[in-house]
This record gives sequence, C-alpha cells and structure tokens, in this order.
Amino acid sequence: MENYKMIIAGVIGSVITLLITAIIDYYKERYMYNMEMRKMVFQRQTDAAEKAMSWFQESIDCFRMLQMACNEINEKYNPITVEKFLCAMKQADKLYKETNLRLNPIYLYYNFVEIEKKHNIYQAGMRLSYAITEIGKMEQEAFELKSKKADDVSEEMNMLIKKELLLFEDLSKNLDIYINSLVDMQIMLRKQYQKYGA
Repeated sequence: MENYKMIIAGVIGSVITLLITAIIDYYKERYMYNMEMRKMVFQRQTDAAEKAMSWFQESIDCFRMLQMACNEINEKYNPITVEKFLCAMKQADKLYKETNLRLNPIYLYYNFVEIEKKHNIYQAGMRLSYAITEIGKMEQEAFELKSKKADDVSEEMNMLIKKELLLFEDLSKNLDIYINSLVDMQIMLRKQYQKYGA
C-alpha cells in the first residue's frame, strides 16, 4: 500500500510540476508576444515619425521660400519675383502630392488636434487655397492683357497688380500660420523621442 501511495504522490507531483511549468510557459510566451508587439508598434511609430519629420522640414523650407517670394513681390512687383513664386509653388505642389504617402501613417499614432486648433489650420488652409487660386486667375488675366498688347503701366494692369499684392500679403500671413503649426508638430514629435536619446 505504501508503494501505491508513493506512486500516487509521484504522479501528483509530476502533474503539478507539469501544470506549473505550463502556466509559466504560457505567461512567458504571452509576455514575449506583448514585447514583440510593442517593439513592432514602436518601430512603425518611429518610421512614421521619421517620414513626417522629413516632410514637415521640407514643407517649412518650401513655405519659407514662398513667403520670401510673396514679401519680395509686395516690396517691388516684377515678373522675376513672380517667377520665383511660381517655382516655389511647383515645389509645394510636389510636396502636396506626397502628403498621403508620407503623412498618413503619423496620424495613426499621434494626435495633432490641439496644434491644429491653436493655429486654426482649417481656416488658414481655406484662405491659402483661395489666395493661390485668385493669384493664378490674375496671372492668367495679366497674360491675356499682355497678349492684347496692354502696357505694363496701363490702368487695367495697375488695378490687377494692386489686387494681386493684397492676395500675396494674405498668402504670406497664412503661410506663416502653416510654418508655425509644422514647427509645433516637429516639437511634439521630438519630445516623444527625447526619452530614447542618449
């Protein structure tokens, strides 16, 4: 009978050992899975942040170039400064086309709503679009007037230039709003990653 009790105690001991080992393995695997998932999410966040930071900086540089062109045009309107503005607009258009690819992932991990509210980005964007559209229309009108042999100092051209200068001034102000909001977004992202620095 004692042998029987020893066998039962051994079996129970083995079962308990296996059960405890299984529980430990389960929690260990769960812990490793969670660690791997966190690592993967962190890597994706970092990739998204790097793409966004690059786009933010390129946009800031482009918007500053546009702003300089607007300010130069307001100081002295001439075709060369308008050409500089149009070149900067081409760069801005290229950046705009890359927006979805380079910025969409960042919105999965980060929320910029407070920055967007602070700078009233939506309204600034509407005014920016309006100014750019109107400037384009006026440039087309100026081209048509010139093709009809209108003089650069004619009354029609002067009226057109005065309207355009107001639009360039408004455009410059709204570009400043965009630049400041992008700088704030960069600061927010940098703060997120400072704790991982040396």
